[in-house]
Amino acid sequence: MIDDFFTFNKDFEFSFDPTSFSLNVCRKICDALDEGKDQCDIVSVGKDDYEFNMIAEESEFLDILEKNISRVEETEDYELCGRILSWINKLKENGKS
Repeated sequence: MIDDFFTFNKDFEFSFDPTSFSLNVCRKICDALDEGKDQCDIVSVGKDDYEFNMIAEESEFLDILEKNISRVEETEDYELCGRILSWINKLKENGKS
């Protein structure tokens, strides 16, 4: 999963593509919402005795989708944009704002 977001060198230093990250995060959150989940694993990184996990909770889904939709629009991934907008509207209707 981590390879989707970061490129690591031999010293475990990484570079980051924010657009790719936004696309993947929004896709994962939409999938979680489609499946009725109340949390979503965003990133899990582990090496030797080090582990890092980034998890989005249901209370954060709306905010994350709203903050990242502009990057998704820039990529012209209109299918994902439609899913995001649909979920933004549903979450607002259900008082998740």
